[in-house]
Amino acid sequence: MTQPIATSADLLSRFLTEKPDEKVKSHACKSRLYQVAMVVAAIGAMAILGSVSAVYLGLLGEATLSGWATLAAFVGSIVLLQGVDTFAKWQISEQKETRWYQKLNTELQSVQNWDEVAIRQFFADRRHPIQTLEPNTLTILEKINRSRPLLALLPLIARCRLVEKATEKWAHKEQAQKVAMQQLSHLPQNFQGPLLNIHKALAARAVQKQEHYEKCAIGCVELVVPA
Repeated sequence: MTQPIATSADLLSRFLTEKPDEKVKSHACKSRLYQVAMVVAAIGAMAILGSVSAVYLGLLGEATLSGWATLAAFVGSIVLLQGVDTFAKWQISEQKETRWYQKLNTELQSVQNWDEVAIRQFFADRRHPIQTLEPNTLTILEKINRSRPLLALLPLIARCRLVEKATEKWAHKEQAQKVAMQQLSHLPQNFQGPLLNIHKALAARAVQKQEHYEKCAIGCVELVVPA
């Protein structure tokens, strides 16, 4: 079944109502569960392979395994080892999400005391001044804070600030790779090629990440004040 495409209003509503502290707990719990599953799968695979090896080495006395049983044991161990790899990837993904929401929660705390003036200034600094909000946007904000709707934007501002910091981080990484490439000129020619390719690849990745986060930051602002 095709998933419905999220509208700008849906995305804005989700960003404004998401609770980073609850997300941290949720993703951290999933990470631990995947870690346990990974360990269980690894133990299971080792137990199967160990048992089969013990039978063929004669360590279990007269015990024997038929060809089908041996095949089934090896297939089972392969499935479990694939499970280890899958659970490990899922755990890493959940760890990344946990760290992201921890940073987002910290950023939200840092803007928690902003007033309407600071909020307006934030958007003005990004060349998207808040003048008249669209009816749909105003409705979403008033559902969260009827008396002071602009204060409902603080979670989105926190997200935008965090994304901007990520943009700056990758910009610094790109610059560091450029400096490293300049320093390679002091090395012999036969050493420069491989190292230069590595630094170029890292610089290209930094540029991609930087562009991605720049678009995300602009997207956050334009959810409230369209271009």
